[in-house]
Amino acid sequence: MKHMGYGQQPYFVYEHADIQRTHFHIVSTRIDRNSGKQIKNSNDRYVIQDFIKQINQQYDLVETQSLGNLHLMSSADSPNLKASIQEVFHLLNNSNITDRQEYQDVLKAFNLQLYQSKQGQSILVIDQDSKIVRHSIKLSAFEEKPQYNFKQGHTINSKQQEELKNQAEQILKELIKQYRFYTKEELRRAFLKYNMVPYQISKNGNYNIYSPRHQTVIDAQFLLKKYSVRLKDFTLTKEQFKGIVKDYTAQLLRQNPNLIDAIVDKEESSIAKDKKRIVLKELNLSKSELYKEFMSHINNQQQEVVDKAIQSHFAYLVAKQLQYENSQRAHQLQHTEISFWQRINHQLVIELLNYRDWEHRKSTRQRKKNTIKRRKGRYL
Repeated sequence: MKHMGYGQQPYFVYEHADIQRTHFHIVSTRIDRNSGKQIKNSNDRYVIQDFIKQINQQYDLVETQSLGNLHLMSSADSPNLKASIQEVFHLLNNSNITDRQEYQDVLKAFNLQLYQSKQGQSILVIDQDSKIVRHSIKLSAFEEKPQYNFKQGHTINSKQQEELKNQAEQILKELIKQYRFYTKEELRRAFLKYNMVPYQISKNGNYNIYSPRHQTVIDAQFLLKKYSVRLKDFTLTKEQFKGIVKDYTAQLLRQNPNLIDAIVDKEESSIAKDKKRIVLKELNLSKSELYKEFMSHINNQQQEVVDKAIQSHFAYLVAKQLQYENSQRAHQLQHTEISFWQRINHQLVIELLNYRDWEHRKSTRQRKKNTIKRRKGRYL
C-alpha cells in the first residue's frame, strides 16, 4: 500500500474464491485522510508492475513454465524434477543439435547445467542468472543420459524450418508492439508462451530458438539479432513510452501554444527545397510527471537510453510531418513561410496528443477505402 501511495490510508483485506482458487482483495479509499484531496491513480498499472518485479527479485520468485503437458522448466520448486529432466535429455538427444556446446547452451535454457566433479557427472538446477537453486542430481540416476552422437540427430526439412522462423518473427513483432524496450526475461516469456525456448549461444552471445515440439533448433540467429536492438536491461512498454510523450507534449503546450517553437531550433533548421534539415532543441523531459516517476526506478545509463529514444521519436514525427507538408506544398506555392510552420505545428500537435498505433491508422484508412468502394458500387 505504501508503494501505491496509500501507506497512510485505512484499508482492509478479504478472502475471495469465486474463480475456483483462493485470492485476496484489498479495499481502500482514494480520498487522502489528511488533505481530503483525491490520490492520483492514473499510473497505477505501471506502479503495480514495478512492485511485482521488485517482489520477485527480493524473494527470488520463479514462475514455473509449462511446455505441453510437461513442466520442463526446472526451478527450485519443480515437482517431479527427475522426470522432467529425463524428458529434457530425451528431447535434446533426438534433436538436430550439432555439437556439445550447443547441447549445453540449449540445456541451460531449460535451467539445467552439467557439472563434472571427482565423484562423476551431475546435473544442476540453475536460474537464468546461472545461480544454483537446488541440490545436484548424479547422471547415474537417469536411464537416458546426454548423448553426443550428433550424426543420428533429428532433422526437419527446409519448409518446416521456414515456417518456424516465420512463427518466431510473428512472436517478435508482437513483442515490439507491447514494449519499446524489453529485457531477456520478456523475450523468454514471449517465446515460452508458444512452446519455443530462446537460448544464448556461448561462442558469440547471439540468441537462437529451440522448439521442443519439433525437437529442433530453429536457425533464427539473424532474426533475433535484428530484433535484439530493443533488448535492454530494463522494461519500457509502449504504453509507458506513449504516456511520457503525450504528458510531456501537454506540459509544453501549457507554457507555449506553439509546439514547434518549443522543440525545433529554427535558426539551425533548414527547410529549403534543396536542403531539408531539422534540429531539435534539448528536451527538458523533467517537465513530465510520468517521466520523473519512471526515471525514479532506473539508473543514469538506462535514463540516457530513454532520453535518446524520446528525442529520436520527436525528431521522427517532425520529419514525417515535414515530408507530408512538402508533398502538399508543391501544389500550394501561394502559402507563406509562417503558415508553413503553423501547418506543421497543427499536424504535429494532433499526432502527439491523439497518439495512435500506425496499425490502427492503417486499418482506419482501409475501412474508409472499403466504404468508398461500396458507395461507388451503388451507382454503377
